[in-house]
Amino acid sequence: MAPWLAGYRTETARGIGDTTLDGPEELVDAYLAAIVEVDLDRRRLVVEPAPADTVEGSFPDGCAHLHVMTAHNPRSRVLPAAENAARNRRLAGDLLAAGLDHHPALGRSPDGTWREPSYALVDVDEAVVLDLADRFGQHAVYRWTPHERAVVWTGAQRGRVDRQGWRQR
Repeated sequence: MAPWLAGYRTETARGIGDTTLDGPEELVDAYLAAIVEVDLDRRRLVVEPAPADTVEGSFPDGCAHLHVMTAHNPRSRVLPAAENAARNRRLAGDLLAAGLDHHPALGRSPDGTWREPSYALVDVDEAVVLDLADRFGQHAVYRWTPHERAVVWTGAQRGRVDRQGWRQR
């Protein structure tokens, strides 16, 4: 197990698919433990997972929900940095072409050893977000609302949502 996963175990994972991590449970744990950073309105918002029903911090004004996604490392297969950067540029182009409100974001491990540049999509319909995530080979996206943070799964796990609380630093 990756050291930064200590204390973030879950028993809910099954059948996520191929991964460069030890197995499906560890993959789910990695998603649930990740910290999401969003650059919005000249502010960096750092959102950590917290126990369910915990909300600590302020949610961005004028926003109903945010989704955070990347095009990096499809299906958790680690790609070279240049290929990941090209994939994220393609994602940014698709977001721009579709007229979707998006902002720079980052998904990372709690200790910062794993980092994936991402995009925060503001008030975009979840079905649209999940279709994009599927197209770019992502296992899941993050949904952040005033009331919860959630990992929303794609592909064969589409429909599964792991809800959490959130804490802002």
